[in-house]
Amino acid sequence: MKKIYIFGASKGGEAYLNRVGKDSAYLIAGFLDNDAKKHGSDFLGLPVRGADELLRESFDEVHLASMWSKEIRQQLEKELGISPEKIVDLPKAYLKRSLRPFGSPEGQVIGKRLITDICEYFAANDTYVILDGGCLLGIMREQMLLPWDDDIDFTTKIEDAGKVATLLKRFAKENPIRQHYDIEVSDSSATTGMQFISMTFVPKEKGQEDREIEISFTMITRAGDRVTVRSGMGSAPGHLHDEVRWIDLHPGRALCVAQTDEYLTMTYGDW
Repeated sequence: MKKIYIFGASKGGEAYLNRVGKDSAYLIAGFLDNDAKKHGSDFLGLPVRGADELLRESFDEVHLASMWSKEIRQQLEKELGISPEKIVDLPKAYLKRSLRPFGSPEGQVIGKRLITDICEYFAANDTYVILDGGCLLGIMREQMLLPWDDDIDFTTKIEDAGKVATLLKRFAKENPIRQHYDIEVSDSSATTGMQFISMTFVPKEKGQEDREIEISFTMITRAGDRVTVRSGMGSAPGHLHDEVRWIDLHPGRALCVAQTDEYLTMTYGDW
């Protein structure tokens, strides 16, 4: 039996625990998380500790139940000296429940409303936040959020990370959608050098769990004529992020890179 820690006291960690909790091959010692506010608490009946706990405990493996596994692996290997063989990356499917928040007309409206509200909120606060990833692809190709998608992707600049986190917490308190959703803002930049931010919208009404919405904010950094994605997913010519434009969401609107076709072709090929 392997003694393991699950890195990520969050929805991903919960989904993974539900998958392996009854597996006799594992003894789950607890959760690890970079959010210092969670340290010393319990999550799903297991203790939550900081990553440096690994320096004081014997263990066999750390399973990375996080969408930011690349950064966490780098943290564990370079900062704590954990052997790469002890760090296990997990398939994305292991970290998610069967969420399809945009699979209905109502879900499409809610998703587009959130995108519109977030883009307009950050534009009013003079902060660079643009729609990205599969959400942008869906809007441009299908004029809708992809029904099989399970989250909303935004991009922002790494130098604005602190401001973005502050504004998101304010947004969560001020936006009327809070009447129907519990909103959690997770800012790992507060305790580590890895700057990424996410929001989770959990329906308050029972029986609506499949309509939970996750929103991620990926940081980019500029170096010369290239823009690099902080999570190591790739880079793009810097000019693609020099200008932005509003696009119609039918209904609503969103900010994205001005040269949208060129950007999507670079990212997805023949989209």
